[in-house]
Parts: sequence; C-alpha cells; structure tokens
Amino acid sequence: MEKEDKKMNNTVKILTLVSIFSLFLFGTSAFAENGYGYSEATTETYHSMGWNTFEASALIGQTVYTPFGRKLGHIEDFMIDRNNGGVVLAIISDVPGFGEEFVAAPFSSLDTSDGYRVLLNFGDHYTLNPPSDLEDPYAYQLYRDRAIVRLFTIPSTIDPLWADSVYQLFGQTPYWTEGRTPHPDIMSYRAVRSPVLESLIMGKTAPVLTGATAESKDGKAAARIDDLVIDSKDGRVAFLVLDHVPGRSDSEVAVPFNELSMSGDVFVLNTTQEQLVSAPSFNESADMNDLRYAENVYRFFGQQPYWTEKGMR
Repeated sequence: MEKEDKKMNNTVKILTLVSIFSLFLFGTSAFAENGYGYSEATTETYHSMGWNTFEASALIGQTVYTPFGRKLGHIEDFMIDRNNGGVVLAIISDVPGFGEEFVAAPFSSLDTSDGYRVLLNFGDHYTLNPPSDLEDPYAYQLYRDRAIVRLFTIPSTIDPLWADSVYQLFGQTPYWTEGRTPHPDIMSYRAVRSPVLESLIMGKTAPVLTGATAESKDGKAAARIDDLVIDSKDGRVAFLVLDHVPGRSDSEVAVPFNELSMSGDVFVLNTTQEQLVSAPSFNESADMNDLRYAENVYRFFGQQPYWTEKGMR
C-alpha cells in the first residue's frame, strides 16, 4: 500500500512539473519573435477580425445593376483616401441621364453578394415599386438627385460636406465623421488611369495609382504599382501590388498601403531597395485571401495590421 501511495505521489509531482514547464513555454512563446524580427503578444494584441479581399482591377469595368436587376452603368474608378487607404467613393459611368458625367456612390453601397453581378444598394432611403417597361425607378431617382451625385472630373480634393450628402443619399454613414468636427478635406487618389480622351476633355484629375511608378525612400529602386488589393469588409486598400522591382527575379510584391506617400508629383514608398528585394513575394492565386500571408507582410514592414482588434483603425 505504501509503495502504491509513493508511486501515486511521484506521478502527481511529475504531472505538476510538466504543467509548470508547459506554462513556462506558453508564456515565453506568446512573446516570441514571429520570424520577421518583431515581437508580438499573440494572445492579447493580435486577434484577427476577418479577411476577404479582391483586386481593384476585378471590379473596374463591371456592370452595375439597380436593386431591381436593371443595368445602371459601369464601375469606372475608385476614389481613395490618401490618409488611410479608405475607398471613399465608387465612380459609375454610362448612367442614363448623366451624359458624359459620372455618378459618385459610397463604396459600401456596392453589393457583390450574389457572386456574379454588382448591385447598387440604396439602403432604406428609398422604397420603390417595381419598374415599368420603360423606366427603372432607381435610375430615375439618381437622375432626380443628380445635383448631389454627379461628377464631371474626379478631383484630388473631396469636399467632405458634399461627400456626406452622397453617403446620406445612399443611407450610408461616412467613416470620416467619427470624432471629427469639422470634417477635413479628403485628399484622394484614383485607382486607374483615365482614357486619353477623358484627360483631354477634363484636364488634370486626382493622381492615378495603377500603372504609376513608386520610388523607394533611399532613391535606389523604382517599382510599378500593378494593382490594389481592397478589403471588402472595411473598404480599405490593404496592399499595393508592385511589379518590376529591381533586384527580384519573381514578378510581384505586396506592400501595405500606408507605406505610400507623395513628394510633389512623385509616389514614394517608406521603404528601401533592400527591404523590397527581401519582402515576401505576392502570388494572386495563393496569397489573395490568406490572412497569415497578410499578417506576415504587415509585420515585415513593421506595421500592425489594421484588421486586428488593437491595430490601426
């Protein structure tokens, strides 16, 4: 009996030591380096909120439909907040009654949930009857309110009061209204390069990202912005996709949007040639919706991912 009690006591001691050792390993690993040279407390400050993205080029040119399924126009461009990468407005062309002018709509009013077409969601602002054979009531509603939503040129500075009225028309809440009174002007980029004819007619518009050259801050590298990866949940540009990076044999690299700024008319990346050469490669088919890949890219460039609970908002 004494032998059995002794054996049981030894077992309890061993289990206790194993538990203490396991807790020690857990505690140290929670603050271990993540492989990119940055320490992280994984259990407290790094909780992911979701990840679903698409490339801007996938939506540019897509047909937009009204809630009744009638064709309304095409996605021409996106206006992007230079400060935080938020897609402020979607620009829709070829809308009946607008001629050569564009229709501006909140990015959050675009609904792609049915998987094969883009609907323009008017929220609860309008409750309209089904269309007649001649006219869609939502298209007519836009035409009636064209003084609010129309754009002839895509400006580099957005009047926030006008943008507020556009959001209100679609039953959306502007992200820039949180804690800001009065609202500052919104400096914008546009996603894609305008057609030559449009440039000749309209003159200078907001700086264009896709196809532009971005220089490293040390001036040793210049890469081309090939596309934008947009977070469909938050409506923000998560990444710039770069190609033609000097010193790399693979084709593309993803860089967090906040690495980008402008110096005069030049796009500048807050990174060096050495960082660009050693940055994780971007593969559209494998990395687009891979949250771990996205986290690693942000960590590599020394940024806290904005989609985490305690990250940038």
